[in-house]
Amino acid sequence: MMKSVSASVMLVMMLGGVARGQTLQDALSAAYANNPTLQTSRAQLRVVDENVPQALAGWRPSVTLSGSAGYNQGTARSRGIYGDTDRQIGSGTATVTQPLYNGGRTVAGTRRAENQVLAQRARLLATEQQVLSDTVQAYVAVIRDQETLRLNVNNVQVLQRQLDATNERFRVGEITRTDVAQAESRLAGARATRANAEGTLQTSRATFARAGGGGAGAAGGAAAAGSPGAQRARGGGAGVGERAGGGGDAV
Repeated sequence: MMKSVSASVMLVMMLGGVARGQTLQDALSAAYANNPTLQTSRAQLRVVDENVPQALAGWRPSVTLSGSAGYNQGTARSRGIYGDTDRQIGSGTATVTQPLYNGGRTVAGTRRAENQVLAQRARLLATEQQVLSDTVQAYVAVIRDQETLRLNVNNVQVLQRQLDATNERFRVGEITRTDVAQAESRLAGARATRANAEGTLQTSRATFARAGGGGAGAAGGAAAAGSPGAQRARGGGAGVGERAGGGGDAV
């Protein structure tokens, strides 16, 4: 029986990540900085921001440069003497154009770009609120499932002791084999419930990690840091295993 109790307590410690805790503020900060959905929205906002300077470019002057170059080779006669008249020729022009009025196209384009930026900022704000809300829900779910698993582990320990006591009473002839079978059935049901609680906790931890609050270990640490059991332990209260060892009632 002692091996079973020790294994159950170790199971809670491993799934809970009691070595390191993460507060809700830490989880929200991590989600705000690392959530991929938020990072995508911020990148989209940066792209939309570039539409404003592109629209304002309609007011900027434009400069056009053109040029030509060549070589002229010839012969000229002067006073009966022939001579070469080779020379290089070239020309260049520069044109500066400053728009003064283009029918309101630049003004309309600028306003459109600015409104697109405002709309994208509103979408980013909505995304931030949704991500932070999902992170809080995931954080609370981890704590809830952590405590649910603790209760189920405690229940298995209590039912194990009850089964041991039932076997002793059966050996001395106080009860029948039916009573032993019922105790075994209750213990098997409690173990199945505990296994289901373990799976639920793992799912909640994965959801918390996906929200950007940290890895699975951080999620477990968040549960350990914020759970009432951990708070009672810091305050000097008995842990789940200790309460179970004291003979608590089955859940």
